[in-house]
Amino acid sequence: MADRYLRFTGTAPGRFLTRRLGLPRPAPLRRWSAGRPTLDGPLLHLTA
Repeated sequence: MADRYLRFTGTAPGRFLTRRLGLPRPAPLRRWSAGRPTLDGPLLHLTA
């Protein structure tokens, strides 16, 4: 769903409609791939 909305808002008519209707601009999502690390930086895991 989010990918379809992202593609739609990337077109000229989609940008026009989303601005006129006051809809949010979606952020591109990072997808998992085998060659990429899961995190960009270090992970701090705290437990009590």
